[in-house]
Amino acid sequence: MQQATRSGMPTLFNFGAASYLTLLKTPKRLECSKDGLPPPELRDESFIKKHNVTDEFVNEVRLLASNKAARSLIERSLRPSVNQVFVIMKLGDAQLDSAYQGVIVPLGNQFKYKVVRIGGGKFYL
Repeated sequence: MQQATRSGMPTLFNFGAASYLTLLKTPKRLECSKDGLPPPELRDESFIKKHNVTDEFVNEVRLLASNKAARSLIERSLRPSVNQVFVIMKLGDAQLDSAYQGVIVPLGNQFKYKVVRIGGGKFYL
């Protein structure tokens, strides 16, 4: 397989079968028509452009094939950011535990952040 462009869209070229392959990701399964023809959406160029994930697939394969050190750096730069709050505070202190459970966690949840707490060598998720 070789990454290519066909009709201005990202695609893959399969040298073994001499054919093009364009990968689409759709919210629902596409169904063939009753007469056995391909789904009508596949004749709509704007639909294909909107749902084309060929480049995403190729990048993921490259990432998986790269060495571990390079992959780690590449993964961090390509992955979407995570809404996360990292809290470092003493554990086992009633006042701090109360602040964490009563203020920090509820605020994190309100703004859709995952709250991760570390302290005293222990992790709480």
